[in-house]
Parts: sequence; structure tokens; C-alpha cells
Amino acid sequence: MVSHKILVVDDSDSFRETFAKWLQNTLGPQTEVLTAAEAGTCLKILQSKLVDMVIIDMEMPVLDGAQLLSLINKTHSDILKVILSGYPVDELGKADLKANGAAAILQKTPGTNGLESIRMVIESLLADKNDHAGFHTTLKKANLPEVIQMQCISMASCVCLIKGPMETGRIYILNGEIIHAEYAGFPPDEACYEVLSLKGGKLQIEDYKSPAQRTLQTSWQHLLLEAARRSDESQDTTSDQSAPPPPQPPEPSQKIKPPPPTESMNSKEKSLFAQYTNFTK
Repeated sequence: MVSHKILVVDDSDSFRETFAKWLQNTLGPQTEVLTAAEAGTCLKILQSKLVDMVIIDMEMPVLDGAQLLSLINKTHSDILKVILSGYPVDELGKADLKANGAAAILQKTPGTNGLESIRMVIESLLADKNDHAGFHTTLKKANLPEVIQMQCISMASCVCLIKGPMETGRIYILNGEIIHAEYAGFPPDEACYEVLSLKGGKLQIEDYKSPAQRTLQTSWQHLLLEAARRSDESQDTTSDQSAPPPPQPPEPSQKIKPPPPTESMNSKEKSLFAQYTNFTK
């Protein structure tokens, strides 16, 4: 049974078909992925089908991504609209796209990590559409710093709830900025680093709720970089402690003298004994 319909709009035939195929394989048979090469086809599909999400390429002829986004937002405000850009979008551009209904602004980052980040954002948005409890996953399946990064890049407002093995942590994101963090009584900045270092537990993205006050003014980029640096240092320390001690030089061998021949040996026996034991009396 199909639960979601996603429309991919991109004028590049090769990218559109490859991305749509990857999206279909990734999200499974419960999702139907439709495609359109330009704005006209996109609008016709939206008139004839119930679509949950439209993923729009930023650079297209005739009607570009920003213009198509604005038009869809006026005619189909209930549809999730995601901008997919081949280049970084500055903060002013992101604000304009958000004002015109973009639920997320993603970048066409090559490689597996880029696709995985796109997948997590899309799944999160679809989960939020169905259930206000938000997106659920485990830290074994998701890279937490990447999830936080994508929430910030897309200028989201949410609370990332992380249930670790011992404690529960929270990272508060408002309009793409990390403004507060809580974990095990740590100060907010240390709490943020501790949460980002967790390797096990459950992650849930909830609707935004304001903390008592904003406690973090540092940019999200700096917070993620500092968390990564601390993680690397921790791994290096652990590696040093677990490394086996350097091999010790072997002690000089001690030559053990054989017992002297007994008085009961005759001269021939004494000679053979000395020959095979290097014994010299």
C-alpha cells in the first residue's frame, strides 16, 4: 500500500531519473516517486494527483526553483516543499525560500554521506506530516552530527531528543541555530558536546518547544567542529591506552654449564661427554 507520493522536479534527465530511482529504492514500496522535467508538467501532476512532497531543483529554465516554489506554495500550501540545490545557498536566500514555503533547503552533495543526509531529512519531514511525535530512529542507523547539521542547514526549528544508555539529552534548534542543550546536569555547551558524542540510544525529532532561555550563542558549525575534535581526541587517548606495551629487549642468554663428568666415567666417556656438551674441565 502506498503511504506517500513524492514528486521530483529537475530538468536534468540523468540526475532526475537516478535520484528518483534511489529515492524509490531507499523509501520502499510504501512510497511512490513521480518525476517532472519542468514546471508545467509539475503543475499538471499536482492538479491530478494527491502529492505529499515536491522536491524542486533550484536551477531550471523558464521557471526556476524559487519561482516554482512560490507558485506551489500559493496553490498547494499543504504540500511539503523541499529545495534541492547544486550550490550552497546563502542565509538571505534561505530566508526567502523559507518565507515562500520551503520545508527544507538541501544541497546536492555527492557521495553516500550526502544521500544519507537527504534521506534522513525527507523521512523526518514525512514522519512529521503523519505524526507530530516526529522522526524516530536509532543512533546505530543515524549519524547524529549529520542529523543536526541537516536540521540547521534547512533552517528547521525542532528539539532533538536523544535517549542515551544512561541519560536523556536534548538539543534545541531555532531557525537553523542551536540555542540550548541539556544532558545530565552539564553546562549547555558541554551538554551539547556530550550529546553529540553519544554512540548508542534512540533519536527523536520533536516539534519545537522554547527552553527557559537561550544559552548558546556559538554557531552550529563551531559546535559540530568542536564536538568532532573532542571525539577524535578521545579516540586517540583510548587507542594509546589500549595499545600493547613496547616489546622489551630480550635478556642476554645465560649459558648453563653441564654438570662435570662424574668420577665413574672412563676416559672415552669423558671425551664424548665433553664433545657434546662443550664442557671443559
